[in-house]
Amino acid sequence: MRDERPWVRRFTAPELGFPVWSRSDPDLVALVTTIGGAAQVWTHDLRTEAWDQLSHEPIGVDQGIWALPDGRFAWWSERTGNERGRLVGAPVGGASGPVVPELPEGWLTGVAFHPDRIAIGVEVEGEYRVYLVDAETRPRLLWATSFPTGVGRADPKTGGLSADGSLVCVRHAERGDILHLALRVFDARTGAVRGDLFDPDSNLEPDAWSPVPGDQRLAFTSELGAFERPAVWNVETRARNDIAVDLPGAIFPIEWWPDASALLVRHEYEGKAQLYRLDPATGSIVLIADPHGDIEGGARASAPTAPCGSWRATRRVLRGSPTPTVRTCSRVPRSRHHRGGRSARSPSPTPTATASMRSSSRRRVRAHSPPWFRCTAVRSGTSAIASIPRRRPSSTQGTRSSSSTTAARRATGCGSDAR
Repeated sequence: MRDERPWVRRFTAPELGFPVWSRSDPDLVALVTTIGGAAQVWTHDLRTEAWDQLSHEPIGVDQGIWALPDGRFAWWSERTGNERGRLVGAPVGGASGPVVPELPEGWLTGVAFHPDRIAIGVEVEGEYRVYLVDAETRPRLLWATSFPTGVGRADPKTGGLSADGSLVCVRHAERGDILHLALRVFDARTGAVRGDLFDPDSNLEPDAWSPVPGDQRLAFTSELGAFERPAVWNVETRARNDIAVDLPGAIFPIEWWPDASALLVRHEYEGKAQLYRLDPATGSIVLIADPHGDIEGGARASAPTAPCGSWRATRRVLRGSPTPTVRTCSRVPRSRHHRGGRSARSPSPTPTATASMRSSSRRRVRAHSPPWFRCTAVRSGTSAIASIPRRRPSSTQGTRSSSSTTAARRATGCGSDAR
């Protein structure tokens, strides 16, 4: 007997991670999901609506997924659950294998990809190492330390390699601790230090390099004020610009506009989030989306290298952007979950999903996407994203949810309307 009560659907619905586009196929996405029972990497073809399992890890996949320049998808493989493993990749329908076979197994502390170069940080037996892997060459050790070190931002893993691959940013605790990190930028070709940034008793997080090749500006999060604020570091001139924004609460840089004229930032205040366009030169801000809930940090502006411009699930696009093409994705297959020793399928014909949600305190919680949320795929050359509720729940529905819970469903056909 199929029980379709909401609490049953909540516990049997598949979890869906934030999807990534293939670098070589604009109609192919990959994501970490539990539609097969355990968290594994699956691909979804938007043309055929086919779902295919790509990874078969014994304990599942926990570190996310990356699209490699050669068309493969990569993930961190942990065979025993001790968080020590290696980066593996696989083409659609192919077998997985190490992306960098020569690297030792370790604990991942950051990774960044460029068509000509990979930067990866691993901790091996108490030593923190940063490696650079150029095309068709063996890995070379850039930096090895006894204090915590990693490539780019810890989560999400951004801000590592510059747009042209010539610079790599490393966060480190040489003069602080794991709660008060500093930034160091290396020349990826020579290994020379190009710049250091350190705020005593404060933390620095690298968020995004300018997408324009040759532009050496790095957007980062500063904690010098009462709340987190976006700032820009020009490594070439060594100039730092802490951007004053007249809004309460924290503001985090997410990504640059494709022409590097502005930043997409997330504003968090009293448990709710908004997206703004921020001009780093003038400090002027323009509201992009206000879903009256939370927004996961995966919101991005499009990059020039994206195969089909930006793609996000949203009802709103950037002001002044071209008219977007809206596509409704297919449904998510029902998942298998084990309860009391039995395998049960999700009873919902259009199953809800659970997704990671970030609160203003940066504490990860689990949130559930209720049936009154729908999501669509939006393509546009300069569009931005936000998860907007289809309608507000009535008081009799009893379940409360933030709009960010739809963020992880953006590629997986969570609804049928495309308004």
